Amino acid sequence: MPKTGNHGKRRRDNNPSNPPRITQHTRINRAHKNPRLREKTQRRNRPSQTRKINHYIVVIAGEPRKNKKNETIRRPDIKLLGYYNNFPTNIHGVATLTFQSSTQKLQKTILQAFYQLNQETHDLKSLTKASPPNCQVNFELGIAEEETFNFLDKEELDRLEKSLEERETLRIVDFFCATRYHTTTQNGKTKPLKFDYALLRFMFQRRTMELFVAHERGTQRIPLEDLVTFLTNRINKELIQRELKPLILKHMRTL
Repeated sequence: MPKTGNHGKRRRDNNPSNPPRITQHTRINRAHKNPRLREKTQRRNRPSQTRKINHYIVVIAGEPRKNKKNETIRRPDIKLLGYYNNFPTNIHGVATLTFQSSTQKLQKTILQAFYQLNQETHDLKSLTKASPPNCQVNFELGIAEEETFNFLDKEELDRLEKSLEERETLRIVDFFCATRYHTTTQNGKTKPLKFDYALLRFMFQRRTMELFVAHERGTQRIPLEDLVTFLTNRINKELIQRELKPLILKHMRTL
């Protein structure tokens, strides 16, 4: 799992008092077998020649499109925004939902809902029945960009909304979701509990959206059914505020 630190070192213990965390202006590196966090400023300090070497993989149904020579079809100079190259093949939950708005409006609504969620604190009892006393939960969500995830702060939200205006809507949008739990002791001190980490994949078709959940690590204090329901309700709240029709859950299955 990604870890924070100025030098990108891995932690070898699972001490919940020193949990990995996505912070503002932090770039989440999710490279296969070598996950770590990198400061967002590192991307800005790369040579301009490196930044120009970007490719967009044409994706259909979650898999790169191949030509007759079994080579991945790429479009130069376009970043793979919203798509994580190493998304797990083991899926622990899937939900099918329908929507009535345009795909672009729905994607903007999801981004806004998750941006707001990054700033909120919730009582765990409001998400699931099985909750320790006085337990609070925070979500930290980052959107994929090729091999990394970017924390969804205001700067990133503005960049993504501008990108959606300038190009076609995205067929796939992947997120990294860290769920952070804390309890409050009798003397008022905050005690962190072991966190959960999951990857979310939204796939869009005409009037239909599929949500895939891969639980990466943690005790799963929030069952996947409750997590999907909570995220759906949070998106619907934002849709209603925008005077758009809410999502309708058609099917959900979890392991």
